[in-house]
Formats: sequence, structure tokens, C-alpha cells
Amino acid sequence: MVNLSMAGHMRTWASVCLAGWVLLQVGCSAPADVVGQRSKTFLTALSKNDSKTAMAFVDPQIVTQQGTTIVETKLKFAGGLASLFGKAVEFEEVQIKSVKLDDAGTTATVNAVMLTKPNATGSSSEIPITQTWVLRDGTWYVQF
Repeated sequence: MVNLSMAGHMRTWASVCLAGWVLLQVGCSAPADVVGQRSKTFLTALSKNDSKTAMAFVDPQIVTQQGTTIVETKLKFAGGLASLFGKAVEFEEVQIKSVKLDDAGTTATVNAVMLTKPNATGSSSEIPITQTWVLRDGTWYVQF
């Protein structure tokens, strides 16, 4: 005869273990993954000349030191570089190549490339980008 009380405890224990495993998988992203995703979102916003979205990723200390208007102008300029010589360059994708954290875990160097869409001749380009990100009050920001 099976002890039903014991079977109920085992089901409860299995449910708790499964819930803990799911929480670990979903809720605990590695810092490098978080920085990489934020960098990709920032660069994608720049590639679309969306300075308003990009602004949310800029280090608040830099915004305070330089002023919002200057930082927004820099972001618009960086986004506008994609339109050199009056011909817009369209980006197909942003790829994060590497994210390296310092020993303290508060500064990260991101190496990425922005891939252009093929032009009329079918050729495309990779534009390499290196960024520095800093951790401030639990959030990663780009040093721009």
C-alpha cells in the first residue's frame, strides 16, 4: 500500500524544485548578457536615427555633465552618420561580438558590428563599434 501523504509531499517537492529551476532560468541573466542586450538595443536605435530611445541608455552622469541638449545632438549626429553624402545607409543587423567585464563587474567593454544591407551591387559592409558601459544604481549605461 502506498502512503498517500508521502506521495503528496513528493509532488509538492517536485513542484517547488521545478518552480525554482524556472525562476533561475528566467530571472537571473548574467551581467554580460544584460550589457550585450542593452548595447544591441542602443545601437539599433542609433541605426534608425532614434535619438530619443538611444538617450535612455546614456550614462546619466554624462548627461548631467554635458547637458541633455548636447548629448541629444551627439546622438543625432551619430545616427546621421549613416546618411553620408546624401545617401542613406540602411542597417540590416547589429551583432554583439564580445562583452568583457572588469574585475569589479562595474565596467564592460562591448565589441559589436553593424551590418549594412546589401547595396545595388550586392555588397554590404561591417562597421566595427567598441563601447564602454558602466553600472550605475543597478542599471548598465553606455559612456557616450
